[in-house]
Amino acid sequence: MEVTFDLEADRIRDLALDPKLVESERGVVYSERRLSVDNNNMGTLHEQLISAAYTAHPYQWSVIGWPSDIEGWTMEDLRAHFKMGYAPNHCTLVVVGATSFEEVMRLAKKYLEPIPAQAPPPAVRTKEPEQKGERRVVVEKNAQLPMLMAGYHVGNSMDPDYPALTVLNALLTSGRSARLTKRLVDGDQLAVQVMAQNPMQIDPGLFLFVVQPRSGVASEKAEAALYDELEKLKKEAVPAAEMDKARNLILSQF
Repeated sequence: MEVTFDLEADRIRDLALDPKLVESERGVVYSERRLSVDNNNMGTLHEQLISAAYTAHPYQWSVIGWPSDIEGWTMEDLRAHFKMGYAPNHCTLVVVGATSFEEVMRLAKKYLEPIPAQAPPPAVRTKEPEQKGERRVVVEKNAQLPMLMAGYHVGNSMDPDYPALTVLNALLTSGRSARLTKRLVDGDQLAVQVMAQNPMQIDPGLFLFVVQPRSGVASEKAEAALYDELEKLKKEAVPAAEMDKARNLILSQF
């Protein structure tokens, strides 16, 4: 464990940025972008969706970066970013194993405490303005099946609605008896799969639905069924047994 602390402290304090390795890694990142975005239909659509969903907030930017970003970052960019983000005061230390709190603290004080703290990254002051109407993006690409994504603006992870949206997610898409799975996949045979995401985010994010229509099914038909199920949730109370099942699913996943 002490060797690990020594290695981590060295990495934080004296990271070696070798030009040859940096260029090699630039190629690795570009390859990852091709794999996860450019040659991945879900990744391509998701990137376009978030770019349309946000007009002001940095969440509109692709996490892996646009091709010009990957081609353009310099050694100075890397050093500045590393200094800002990778410092002991920004670290979370997780230790698992046959040790004690006292021993972990002793090693943390010995190896990590002497490394200078760094100022936090600049705060994001931009707040996404209210969306006044639907925004729709169509991506045309070679694909075996069409794909539909629908995003709804929601609060951040500390928002009082976040737990309710977590239960909503379970009601709609967790397990074979979930409403959207039951309706679109097993019932009306409109889709091969339905997913939803309610990610934990610092700033207000998107509740996202992903629907993969079956071969021969128009995406508009699957989209209409999705909205129909959401309307039912707005108008009709969810039975207590169904709510209990959703909560139990969330607890078991946790």
